[in-house]
Amino acid sequence: MQYILIQLLAGCLLLLLNSCDLSRKKKYNNTELAPENKTPAYNFDEPSKKYFLDENLEEISGLSWFGPDQVACVQDESGRVFIYNLEEKKIENHFKFGKSGDYEGIEVVDSTFYVLRSDGTIFYFPVSLVDGRRAISQDSVQQFGITVPGENDIEGLGYDPKRKHLLLAFKNRADENGDVTDEKPIYAVSVTDTLVGNHPQWVITEDQLEEYFNDYKEGIAGKKKSWLEFKPSGIAVHPLTGHIYIIASEGKKLIVLNRKGEIEAAVKISPRMLKQPEGICFAPNGDLYIASEGRGEDGFILKFDYQKKDTSQ
Repeated sequence: MQYILIQLLAGCLLLLLNSCDLSRKKKYNNTELAPENKTPAYNFDEPSKKYFLDENLEEISGLSWFGPDQVACVQDESGRVFIYNLEEKKIENHFKFGKSGDYEGIEVVDSTFYVLRSDGTIFYFPVSLVDGRRAISQDSVQQFGITVPGENDIEGLGYDPKRKHLLLAFKNRADENGDVTDEKPIYAVSVTDTLVGNHPQWVITEDQLEEYFNDYKEGIAGKKKSWLEFKPSGIAVHPLTGHIYIIASEGKKLIVLNRKGEIEAAVKISPRMLKQPEGICFAPNGDLYIASEGRGEDGFILKFDYQKKDTSQ
């Protein structure tokens, strides 16, 4: 009887500690800068859910919507795709597509998976059902490389359903002389392996960021340098508005572009909320998911409910 009582007390204490922990991590102090009529329809200070991942995804680096209550994930070093079930809160499947490498993004287009390596190589393969489980044939894995002059580090992979192009977001861009520029280009790539034109679809520059933030001088007083730091790590297109959402781990920001490439909104993210944001995707209804590496702890995914039904493009 005494043993049972001790167990009950321990369980209650654990439940209380977990409740306090969730409460402590539930609200954050982010800085959102946008005209009132262009504020993103999300409460970034209060994510609606937090999904803790296991050690397989401690270094999660890419995220894509896969199906009802499912997201596809990749991590930095392993050539494997993981399917995470949001309802059951667990990895329900995984499959190997390649050797170890610096994998930074994943996108599911119809029944084809695309995985980005940081050097611009894109692996793609179909997934089929084998004995009731999704699997791939190693013979079906193909790849192509994107060649852009200069040395480049590419971390974001998205898909634009309006134009039916993959999108590549550059973390760092160097010219042909090896000089690092302040440009953060976004290139469009056809799913048949070629760049769409010789120029980026959109470009985010330091001047563009400074011009936008100058409208909010009070909000960035004394913080100019940190506000201008922006190295994209993930990109996704909103399924209802068509806006382009770009997350940056270095600089801790979320930038929202319209279809013309103009900044619509910006959010300075609290490191308490996202230690190292690397992946971003949307559910078809507009709910937003952002994945973060754990930095020595388990990686995790935050969900932000879509709060406005806006279908403007």
